[in-house]
Amino acid sequence: MHNLNPLHQLTTREREVLRRIHDGQSTRQIANALAISPATARTHAYNVLLKLGARSRIHAAAVATPFTVRLRPPEPAPPPTPDPLVRLTHRERDVLAYMIEGLTRVRIAECLRLSPHTVRTHARNILAKLGVHSTLEAAAVVRRLSQAS
Repeated sequence: MHNLNPLHQLTTREREVLRRIHDGQSTRQIANALAISPATARTHAYNVLLKLGARSRIHAAAVATPFTVRLRPPEPAPPPTPDPLVRLTHRERDVLAYMIEGLTRVRIAECLRLSPHTVRTHARNILAKLGVHSTLEAAAVVRRLSQAS
């Protein structure tokens, strides 16, 4: 007998990706939630579309809607951290302050008497801890927090 549930074609990981697509998550959000790279998340999403015969993520979510009760229920959201800057070390806060001022990595290194490589490492850690992808986004987070206080 032919199974009418299109979700049976999907792997466990693809079902998780589909659930997150259904919840409206972006590729980056899916990647972060599943601790995979954005490229891997994109590949899983592409495979979901292919296996479901869907033209878009919206179409895939629509195809899956009658079967969503079979998808794993959403994970509870972690409690929000009131101030993401709390997670930064003292040195990372120093680097962030210079980044927001628009200084180059080399100039920040000179000001803090660090190597440019160390500044790059701090910058990567800062962006990861703040959950942003650019200095511009980091500056927006700092501005938002300073306006809230």
